[in-house]
Order: sequence, then C-alpha cells, then structure tokens
Amino acid sequence: MSDLISVLAKATASDISFEPFPHLVIRNALPDDEFARLSQTYPSTETVAGVGPLKNNTLYLKSAREVIDAPVYSESWRHFFAYHCSAEFYAEVIALWREVLEATHPTIDAAYGKSFAEFTCGIRRPGAEENPDNKLEDVQLDCQFGVNSAVRKVTSVRGPHVDTRYKLFAALLYFRVEGDDSSGGELEFYQYREPALRYRSGQAIDSEFVKKSPFRALNRIAPKCVEKTQTLSYEPNTFVMWLNTPHAVHGVSPRGVTNWPRRYVNFLGEAYKGANDGFFVTKKRQGGWFATR
Repeated sequence: MSDLISVLAKATASDISFEPFPHLVIRNALPDDEFARLSQTYPSTETVAGVGPLKNNTLYLKSAREVIDAPVYSESWRHFFAYHCSAEFYAEVIALWREVLEATHPTIDAAYGKSFAEFTCGIRRPGAEENPDNKLEDVQLDCQFGVNSAVRKVTSVRGPHVDTRYKLFAALLYFRVEGDDSSGGELEFYQYREPALRYRSGQAIDSEFVKKSPFRALNRIAPKCVEKTQTLSYEPNTFVMWLNTPHAVHGVSPRGVTNWPRRYVNFLGEAYKGANDGFFVTKKRQGGWFATR
C-alpha cells in the first residue's frame, strides 16, 4: 500500500497551529486527479445511510470494517480506507505529531508501558471500548464515510463538544459535491470563555480536567461557556486534523435548508487499553445529575 497517496502527504510539523488547540489544515490535500477519482466514486447517500426517509440533518457513518472488503465500494476507496487504517499511516501520524504528543502526554509510557511510536495497531471493531477485541492492539484506527442528510429545518448537526476520552486524534477530509450551493456546515473551533481553562502551548493533558471545570461533561458544552475562534469552510479536498484533548472543542455551524448532503471522510485513532481508561475524564457527578460521554 506504500504507493497510495496519504492525506498527510503535504503535511509538515510547521503546519501545526496551537490556537485554540493543536491542529492543522491542508488545502488541496490530495492531488487533483486522485481527489477527482475518489470524489466521482464517493458512495451515494443511500449506500451510506440506507434508503430514506432520513432524519433531518443527521450524521450517518460507514466504518472501515464495513467498506474494505465490500465490493459495493470502488477499489480505489477500499485501498484508501485500508491504507488509512494501517500501521504505515499511524507511523505517519506519529512522525508528524511526535513533539506535540510528547508534550501533551508526558506520562504515556507509565500508562501503557511503551511510547506512542511503539503502539500496535488494529482496525477498530464495532462497539468501541465495550468490545474486548478492541483491546487486542494498543490503538484502533478507523476511516469512515460521513454523510449529513438533507436539511428541512435549519439546524446544526453538532454543537460545541469534545470527542470521547479514548480518542487520540481526529481528522476530516471534505468531499463537497460540485454544484452544492448550500450554506453553513462549516467546522468551528472554540476556546473556553474562562481564561484559566484555555489551552496553553506545550501544556500537558489534564486527565481530571472536567472534575476541575464547571462542566458536567464534554460531549455537549453549553455555547455560553465557549467562544468561537476559527471557522473552517466546507470546501472540497480540505483536510483538517487535531489532537483530542479536553481543550479541543469543536462543532458545526447550522446548515440552511437544502437537499445537498454534506460529505466527508472521518479519520480517527482510539486507545482503549492503558491504566487510565482513556486520556481524560469526560463525566462527573454534579448537582445530582449524571452526564454521560
């Protein structure tokens, strides 16, 4: 698979920005011909989401284990998914983010008995942390078709939030349809309004962040607690990647009424082993309420 073009082919450590948290953005991430070939064979909304009627502006996903061996998807896509769930791709991720990872997770050796570069890789199975087979390897990689369905009522598919505590990194590659004249659907980055809670360059992850914060959980954060710092347009062949920490607050702007789907590929790495059950705490008890991941 070494001849396949990686979404990180153009990325360098100098592309990493630290405001409001570590991330990078690569425009025209894939060569034009490669992107065109993939875009032309991007599966239909029905293939990803099933036959309608579909819910309003809702996310539907197809993961690598459903794609790689399924002939309904083009050979180019099956190879693309296989590569971006491979140890070779994971090595690219680690090489790119090594210095930031070491600063963010200085105790990783104690928790896992090895460095990130020594992690074994698998293709994530259904069930995430609830599936014991996902603990057979140190990190589980996934590559997913992501489709947001048509919009009948103006809504955001997801407001400000932080991803699961098991996630090490996340990334998106946009496949906006040519001719799509819809509005909204931009990726938004936020920082906490309270300065003491904001990310500081070189800051190590605080595994107890939520316990020290005013939030019940990170899977849905009240807009009043954050302020938008960056808006990334939903443009074809735009690649966005970030490290998942309690500071990596992101969401999607509301989409206008449209029949166009919002299409992208989602990349992730999650780790379910280790002594700490994830990289940080994502729920706590407060005022008699339990908040879930």
